[in-house]
Amino acid sequence: MFRMRWTSIALWLLALHGNGSAQERKPIFRHISIQPCGRIELGARFRPMLRAARQDDSTFRLIPQCFGDAEQILVHVSPQMLVTSFDFSYAEGDSLALFVAEYRQSLGPPISVDTTGQGVHAVVWRDDRTMFTLLRRKAGATVRTYARLADRR
Repeated sequence: MFRMRWTSIALWLLALHGNGSAQERKPIFRHISIQPCGRIELGARFRPMLRAARQDDSTFRLIPQCFGDAEQILVHVSPQMLVTSFDFSYAEGDSLALFVAEYRQSLGPPISVDTTGQGVHAVVWRDDRTMFTLLRRKAGATVRTYARLADRR
């Protein structure tokens, strides 16, 4: 069983990395669509809307049911109200491997995979302007997936 587990991990890592030279990295998306309000884009001025609750001076929580699969989206802004990052929280048990496979299709291979953390696995894509990170955290029996889309400028 122990050997089977390590074989599964090795196959999963190989699938994540694939053949990096054979696949070209693509630009990372920089916006999210919010229904019915439109888009919120990294680096652009954030206009507080009815579907966002202010958490503190630099964070807004988007009201659920106005976006896709995420249970929660936080929008982080600078003092000038420019969007600096988005944090996404997904339902307990959502599969990191499925998210990675989906984003690999649209973004190409990730630049790094970290599986050494204490119950944390991170997969990162980065280009000149943007960094996108998928995280899986395990605390006891609970496993959750998170993502962060951040402006690098």
